[in-house]
Amino acid sequence: MVSMPSVVLAQEWQSERDALLVAEKEATRLLDGLAAQRRRLPMVRFDNEKYLFETTEGPKRLFGLLRREPAGGHLPVHGERS
Repeated sequence: MVSMPSVVLAQEWQSERDALLVAEKEATRLLDGLAAQRRRLPMVRFDNEKYLFETTEGPKRLFGLLRREPAGGHLPVHGERS
């Protein structure tokens, strides 16, 4: 069974909440820093000719698979009207 937190006065709750907020902000800064490091990772050139996939429409390269239209037609582009 899960135990319930203790009941305290609003002032004590606010003090603990403020401390938690400081820790949450620090965690956010750390995660933002990790995300920035991930975005700065070097890239690897991709050889599209190495990857050939069998599809119901015949063999396709990876880039061809990624450029397929969605099942419902196409996605509207900014400024485009249907």
